[in-house]
Amino acid sequence: MSFNHYQFHKGVDVYQDVFEDVEKTLSILKKSEDQGSPLFGKWDKWYDFGSILRIPKIDDCDTEECKVYKELHKIFIDVCKDYIERNNHTDFFNSNKWQVTEPSVCKYFPDAGVGYGGLAMDYHTDYQNEFEGEPGWKYGFTATMYLNDDYGGGEVDFYDGKNVISFKPKAGDVTVFPSGSPDIDPTNRYMHGVFLAKDNPKYFVRMHYQYWKDGSEEYNKGLEKYGQESWSNMLKSEYTEIRNKFHKANGPSHLTERIVK
Repeated sequence: MSFNHYQFHKGVDVYQDVFEDVEKTLSILKKSEDQGSPLFGKWDKWYDFGSILRIPKIDDCDTEECKVYKELHKIFIDVCKDYIERNNHTDFFNSNKWQVTEPSVCKYFPDAGVGYGGLAMDYHTDYQNEFEGEPGWKYGFTATMYLNDDYGGGEVDFYDGKNVISFKPKAGDVTVFPSGSPDIDPTNRYMHGVFLAKDNPKYFVRMHYQYWKDGSEEYNKGLEKYGQESWSNMLKSEYTEIRNKFHKANGPSHLTERIVK
């Protein structure tokens, strides 16, 4: 695959000209939203700000929907391979067990979201810090494929611990960045927030590389002592506290300088 590439900010790379026809890809996905699709499944509510299509694993076939599914996977694999090599993550990648998540097509409704500060989604990491001690698949790298740009707003802000760097995606852009795992970059958790879309919906596809991580000694001792259900219930309030503390400690404040590139 040939593409244009530039580094938007340290660790956040942008790939362009990777879709054969991004408008056609979007039209096929929107058709599944309007008419339903036995292959793609149904669109679900996505919190309070949009809807989401979680595409299941699809066996080989020759429909236009299958071609879109294959295209999204190929784009993801190709740009992530380049990103991992370009940003010197090859050793970490080769030393871990990985899986690719299936594509999720996301739609932001106009003017829908948390609202405060003009945000549709507050600053967060895809890597869920509160679950760090649990065994399981952890988010390693995130790829976001933007399908349209006929809306106002919709900027994505990345916080690097000092400044907020604002990115306005164009249709066909693909961003790749670490999902926030401290195993990949302990100095930058790649917190990002999304601004409200205006006038029209905003469509994009997200996919991830996930790596396997064994549970911590503390978690496994609790699991052995209390059992899965009781231990999970005991940890719920602790997880909420960990998440809130993490976001408060690592997110930007209202005084943080916002740089628009």
